[in-house]
Amino acid sequence: MEDSFNDEALVIAVKELKEMLLNETEIKVEDCDLESDLELAFFVIGWKYDLKKAMVTIGNSRRLRNSSEKLRVARRNIRSGSIISSKDFPHREIVNRYWEHDHTNTGIHTKDMMPVAVCRVGEVDLYGMQENVPVANFQEYMIYAFEYRLYMLENIWKKKSDLKFLPRFVDIHCLNCPRGFLSTFSYSNIQYFRWWMSVLGPAYPEQCSHVILVNTPWLFYGGWNITKSWLPTRPVDKIEILGSDTVAWKGESLISKIGTDCVDKIIEYLSREDDGLNKKKKKENTFET
Repeated sequence: MEDSFNDEALVIAVKELKEMLLNETEIKVEDCDLESDLELAFFVIGWKYDLKKAMVTIGNSRRLRNSSEKLRVARRNIRSGSIISSKDFPHREIVNRYWEHDHTNTGIHTKDMMPVAVCRVGEVDLYGMQENVPVANFQEYMIYAFEYRLYMLENIWKKKSDLKFLPRFVDIHCLNCPRGFLSTFSYSNIQYFRWWMSVLGPAYPEQCSHVILVNTPWLFYGGWNITKSWLPTRPVDKIEILGSDTVAWKGESLISKIGTDCVDKIIEYLSREDDGLNKKKKKENTFET
């Protein structure tokens, strides 16, 4: 069953969570930065209706956004219309130079018209990032990306009053590693992803319905078989791992989730000729509100 505001239990839980937040005195935010009902619903569902744990996570989110003036204004800049596409994110150009991706809108949608994001994780140049992108700048960029994703989903939810499920992204992570898996990722250069996993991720609610890993190298499978045993069932169930055989991508499982046309467009998006670090730049997509 899809998560939906037609579920009375979810409506009641969101209302209770809002009341708990009104009584929150430790971490206050301006009215323009308050969590939307959709965001609160994501927190509720992610914590399996444990509102105390949801409150802790929301507190972490507010602390992160209040940790600097630059981060404090991210949400209001997006909601006010000052940021109209990913090209307006701080440090977008330099980050994308070493890590080609689009967290917000590739122009690809599922059969249910949900947005698809694509990240070329395996092609990231973490050594180039280390030399040219200060960690603080990467963090500011990612806050804008996560905030903008929420903003997009909130607008989809507002416009589609007949939507029978909560809007979410489908995230595609391409793990093709032209430099080799061990040459791409090392202990010395994973500070960006370490912050992402330990600070950023836990401060935001789930924003995706599916995470699809494609072009997965064989080394990944061994690590995944160990790692997934440590993770909660819900996120593990969202993950689908595929190799490099695009014919297999069109299998019944993936088609049933996102649709044939969507799979074809993902294959087309990822099929551009790989020219190493000199990436072919994709046209930035503007999300109209």
